[in-house]
Amino acid sequence: MGYSDFNKVDSKTGLNQREVDIYDSFEWVVNYILKTKPKFVIHAGDLFDTSRPPNRTISFALTQLKKLSKSNIPVILISGNHSTPRMSVSGSIFESFKVLANIYPIYKGKYEKVKINNFVIHCIPHCSTEEIMRNNVRKIKIDKSCQNILTTHAGISGNKTYQTGEFNEQKIPFGLLKSSPFDYIALGHYHHFKKVTPNAYFSGATERFGFSFAGVETGFLKVALPDFKTKFIKTPSRPMASFKLNALNFTGSQIQLKLKAVAKKVVKNSMVIVNIENTKREVWLTLDKKAIEKDFKKVFVFELRPSFYQKESRYSDKTHINDLPIEFDYFVKNLKKSKAEKNLIRKLGISYLEKARMENL
Repeated sequence: MGYSDFNKVDSKTGLNQREVDIYDSFEWVVNYILKTKPKFVIHAGDLFDTSRPPNRTISFALTQLKKLSKSNIPVILISGNHSTPRMSVSGSIFESFKVLANIYPIYKGKYEKVKINNFVIHCIPHCSTEEIMRNNVRKIKIDKSCQNILTTHAGISGNKTYQTGEFNEQKIPFGLLKSSPFDYIALGHYHHFKKVTPNAYFSGATERFGFSFAGVETGFLKVALPDFKTKFIKTPSRPMASFKLNALNFTGSQIQLKLKAVAKKVVKNSMVIVNIENTKREVWLTLDKKAIEKDFKKVFVFELRPSFYQKESRYSDKTHINDLPIEFDYFVKNLKKSKAEKNLIRKLGISYLEKARMENL
């Protein structure tokens, strides 16, 4: 919550429309919870877009959580990387949730557990370093008299990899999940719904953030224990669509005809991006941009993104740079060194990058 995008304003509130969209989807989930009355709720991180959300965002969050508090529905909230301050001395917005009964904010960068009836929820929020994250995992002790649930905010590395590429993301090894003693593992950070192992899931997000979410269903996971039945509940969210058009041998008029055909397919008030690949610069300049915008006038936002053809280069204008640790790993893989030398270089390089990051916090 607190996320905003595009220069569109909600006519009722005067706020950024995407900010309002996210509030609406969150409120829809709260109303669903009030109606279905689960034993408890887990929010696995990134409740807020930043660690210093606007006052109106804080007020909205408190109002919604208060509804659950009054209905005696326990809610476990762990802090994600977006919601965790870089310096602990500045405090956390999660402290304010302590005033609400049945709300359990976990935000101190260390392992904590919450016991609700015959369930123990083992919680690990975003930590200051990946090493601390893994140390916290080692501190977990399973309570054999109860059902044990792990919730943490991290990417996954190993045989299965789920990462966002953010510089401050932390990862836990896939092997830890595969051989885990937990009855259920509720994962946060990767905002797509994914089944990682038979009992470990990323629940996804209730709204979309950026065009990388085009085609991704929004929602959350409903889990029944001990028989372990899961159901993905879709949330109402603003539609988003992404299209690709390879325009290598197209004229400007041919591109416009293709775009007109795309415009007929899109949903009203949706977010739409069209990637025009391998177009030539001289052809791009001939496009009638006003006519194209008119064709897409029924959508909420429309973005036309070109990738220009370059005959003598294997690179395009659309080169994507990952976060530094990932880029460094690619670099090491291509070195003409032995496996042992590569491992040493990788270990030293990643440690230096992490040291530099911590010095700049």
